[in-house]
Amino acid sequence: MDKIKIINPADSTDFFEIPWRWLERGTYAPTLNDLESSAERGKMTGHLSRVRCAEVPAATLPIAKRLKQSELYPLLKLLRKVKINIYYFEKYENSYVTKEFYAKKPNPSIYEIPKDNNTDNIIYDKFTIEFSGYGDINS
Repeated sequence: MDKIKIINPADSTDFFEIPWRWLERGTYAPTLNDLESSAERGKMTGHLSRVRCAEVPAATLPIAKRLKQSELYPLLKLLRKVKINIYYFEKYENSYVTKEFYAKKPNPSIYEIPKDNNTDNIIYDKFTIEFSGYGDINS
């Protein structure tokens, strides 16, 4: 399986598969941010969710391909639900795992607007999906 699967936790038949070819070269899973082991305070940037509370993404998934609206919409529809499951290959366990995350809704910038105003042909620039994990994302 050369894909990462984003799954609706309420309905396992509602999913979207992100092919590895859409990701940055060498990426095949969300990059987990292990802040405790690195112990570097300024390593990541946080997302300010309320006063005096910053949230550092638990994992990121860089999409390195410019996608059309018609390709991207099924993924955005799932990420809109916020709470999702991600099924991917974990190299340290040598198996496929499913982890629960909360997705921050991505807002990719528009790379090209079609001349015929067909919204399915809007092309978005490369972007990164950020995930938060409440609980132990390493287990």
